[in-house]
Amino acid sequence: MIVKNRKILIIILLLVVLVSSVLLAFNWNKLYGMSNEPATEALSNFLEGVKNRDATQVVDNIKDNTFKDQESLVAFYTKDIEENRLIDYKILDVTLVDSTHAEALTELNVSTMNEVKQKFNLIEENGKWLVYLNNVIPE
Repeated sequence: MIVKNRKILIIILLLVVLVSSVLLAFNWNKLYGMSNEPATEALSNFLEGVKNRDATQVVDNIKDNTFKDQESLVAFYTKDIEENRLIDYKILDVTLVDSTHAEALTELNVSTMNEVKQKFNLIEENGKWLVYLNNVIPE
């Protein structure tokens, strides 16, 4: 009788561990309050700004340390979004790397390049998600 009860107890414990492992694997980010929605929204806001040629919206959703001041940053993006017009975009995937970093894959239809796949890095800074751009200004 004790042996039979012990086997049942072991089977039940193994099932609990198995079910817990499966739930943990599928809900890891949700269990820790991590969602890719804020990062996806920041990327969408950035791309909408580019598509609508709204440099202010673009600048509000990026982190770019290339420029000395806000005026230079806005001037650069105003010119860039006019020259390389974004016709349409699709966000294919946004993956959280950790609580402050995400990677995104998009499909962009740009007037000067047609359709291209583009990766973006996003960072969370002071509670706000931003598209991280590391531009190099040609000399």
